[in-house]
Amino acid sequence: MGPFRSILRVMTHPFTYAGRASFSEYWWFAGLTYLVYFGIVIWFYTSFPFEELASVAALGEEELQAWLYGKFVETGALEWVAAAFTSGLAWVGLAAYVVFSIWHYLAWCAVGARRLHDTGRSAGLYLLIYIWSYLISIGIGVGFGVVATSGPEALAAFAGLLSLINIAMIPLSIIFLVAALWYFICMFFPGDPGKNKFGPPPGREGMSVAAQAEAWVAPEVPRAPAMSTDDLRALRQSRMNG
Repeated sequence: MGPFRSILRVMTHPFTYAGRASFSEYWWFAGLTYLVYFGIVIWFYTSFPFEELASVAALGEEELQAWLYGKFVETGALEWVAAAFTSGLAWVGLAAYVVFSIWHYLAWCAVGARRLHDTGRSAGLYLLIYIWSYLISIGIGVGFGVVATSGPEALAAFAGLLSLINIAMIPLSIIFLVAALWYFICMFFPGDPGKNKFGPPPGREGMSVAAQAEAWVAPEVPRAPAMSTDDLRALRQSRMNG
């Protein structure tokens, strides 16, 4: 399955968790997502003034609060958040972004579940991990939007609350991280060649049993190496002597 068809199929089936997805269907979509995500991460880490942040943090908490609030004002982030709560056009843009991000994430979860089904594995824990982590991200984003316009004290208090939550959730985060790494590895496993408990192979869902049987290709069975004439003669002689 090519890239355009794979991405189109994934984005138009965000609620289809039954059935199976091929290796190409998943990785064309996931590969593009990872590429965009890592591009944003690299841009952030190369543009954020971490050295300045460390020097300001050493001066004290009040200086850090003022610096963070100043950065939000300087970059226009604070003005953008404030506009999102006052401008109708900003609300439309924000709503479109939220709808698209949720739709994209649901589609990613669904194709991931179908990819696991293709390898014969259940996707219950996989869906729990990814949906739970996304709900946390949405909660953080909404909380930031609420407190960002309330001044540096509210912003610092919210950041402190997030730190306490992160510390309390360290054991659960470790479990989720190990499970997420395992499921990431599972996405590279080949799919079952024939029908498994989750259905027929991808692309054969609507085919009849006869058509599936005709399209099925039997796996190669390793054959024993051919014996030479001398080996056959020696084997026959050993049996006669026995």
